[in-house]
Amino acid sequence: MKIYLETERIFLREFTSEDIKFIDDLDSSPAVMKYLSDGVPSSKDQVLNTINSFLKCPDREGGSYGYWLAQTKDSKEFVGWFQLRPLKEDINNYKVLEIGYRLKEKFWGQGITTEVSEALINKAFNELDAKEVWAITMRSNIASQKVMEKCGLEFQREDVFLDYPGKDKRCVWYRLKDSDFRKHKLNSLVYRKSALSDALAAAKLHSVGDPEAYDSLVPVFQNEFKMCDEMPDIRSYYLAFDKSCLIAFAGARYYDQENDESMYGTKNLLPSGWYLRGIRVHKKWQRLGIARELTKLRLEWLKEKSSEIFVFLSDENKETLPMYKDLGFLEQSKGWTYSSPKISRKGILLKGYFNLELENRRSL
Repeated sequence: MKIYLETERIFLREFTSEDIKFIDDLDSSPAVMKYLSDGVPSSKDQVLNTINSFLKCPDREGGSYGYWLAQTKDSKEFVGWFQLRPLKEDINNYKVLEIGYRLKEKFWGQGITTEVSEALINKAFNELDAKEVWAITMRSNIASQKVMEKCGLEFQREDVFLDYPGKDKRCVWYRLKDSDFRKHKLNSLVYRKSALSDALAAAKLHSVGDPEAYDSLVPVFQNEFKMCDEMPDIRSYYLAFDKSCLIAFAGARYYDQENDESMYGTKNLLPSGWYLRGIRVHKKWQRLGIARELTKLRLEWLKEKSSEIFVFLSDENKETLPMYKDLGFLEQSKGWTYSSPKISRKGILLKGYFNLELENRRSL
């Protein structure tokens, strides 16, 4: 059976027809069915309809959306089920998804619902390219609403579901947009210096949009991070992680015009000095201040080393160039010929470099 997702304590797998016994057990609990049917257990026909609907929910993307059986990782005990699929109201829109869940009473109050729901939301935005994630629960189910709020979803509206069997048919809708998801996650990002083991992740991030470049980038980053380990006083890379996923990196180094190999393909024309190197931020995490935070870390590392810092980047860079200027970097010269196909895959670029008097730099 295919494993769909794993968290610290739980894994989600595909449903099979044999799992009808788990649904029957789950829906026979008055506590579980309290908000759905006033505690009335599901009939045999209802259970059969439920498992059939789960089994008939393969999607056009090859199993990325649907309903998933949840089990504990240690004992494989049945926990309940979770869903991640398009809203029933817009079933063919794979950009707007709905999460849902139903757990055995035994597993309530342990943070499992939040743990798995957060993982599903991460998957929706980071892997499935969703633009919005919704969740719907009964108005009287306060515990479920708290889970949604912990996951960053915000209340949108109250409605009535006439198809619900219980007397109280009021339901509430919660939503999380992709942009708000990123902002919600910013405070939990982890920043640290690179290690050699990060080379594969850095190559993968750098090759987003150009996957064929990955193989050639792996040895480049292995060499870069190896030199950071061997020469920590003159080379450094800072990385940003969302949990275990690398989402951004930026480097800094000392460049010796006479003794170092050509930097940026400029044939040793750049002046010797300390340089902030290129920033790469995953497209889904751009324009949220991560590049600025990485620059702050690099400048803190460099502040005791020199009063003058250089940056060399494309004068067509519409994202990073304004940030450096805002931080007080001043243009020194431009019109350099740039060539670094292994890294940029862009061939020849025009570049400018900038310096910054650290004692006069603007507040970060």
